[in-house]
Amino acid sequence: YLMKSVEMVVMSTLAFAISSLVRSTALAIGVSVFTMCIGSTVTQLLGQLGQDWARFLVFANTDLASISKGGSIFAQHSLTFAVGVLIAHMVVFLLTAWDGFTKRSV
Repeated sequence: YLMKSVEMVVMSTLAFAISSLVRSTALAIGVSVFTMCIGSTVTQLLGQLGQDWARFLVFANTDLASISKGGSIFAQHSLTFAVGVLIAHMVVFLLTAWDGFTKRSV
């Protein structure tokens, strides 16, 4: 259950970061749902085109269950690498949200 819930936690943090930057909650939710729906498709397309840099995208690392079984489309894509990339993205998302909150006058 923990490995399958990673995508939801990451996308929720992304929505939180976007909502702290813009005034519209609907826009933040819409952008997050859109990126969740299209992110894995874009990652697979880039992987099939041989773009190795796509393994650093957050969407290539959210399915930890398949990565741990060796089901990634990228060569040398380990569970440790995926968790590291997710932690780096989460730190960026949370710092963005914190910066958005501190600059907003309430």
